[in-house]
Amino acid sequence: MWDGKLGLWPLTEEYVAQRSSRNRPKGTVCTRNIDVVNRNIYKNFLIRYVIPAIKQQWPRGDRRRPVMIQQDNAKPHVLPHDADVVAAGMEGGWCIRLLFQPPIHLTSTYWT
Repeated sequence: MWDGKLGLWPLTEEYVAQRSSRNRPKGTVCTRNIDVVNRNIYKNFLIRYVIPAIKQQWPRGDRRRPVMIQQDNAKPHVLPHDADVVAAGMEGGWCIRLLFQPPIHLTSTYWT
């Protein structure tokens, strides 16, 4: 039974140490956090990790039904009609789509 949890992936990058230190020699491959997540990094993350994880873990009987990935309206998030993400979501007969979180209307939500 699917529990709705896909995975947890760190947003990191590998780099080569430019200088030696007492912790490591020069030329060692190190890992560091990605400081700024932009649209390209987010898109790559969706295509390489999130969409394949959905395809792997989603119940097989519901494969033909649309799967919606809801994202808030932050600037680095990918547009719902991005060609690469749409192609990755439709590959293999799937129907995985992106959509933005709808805006909250204070007048209709809280004050009625």
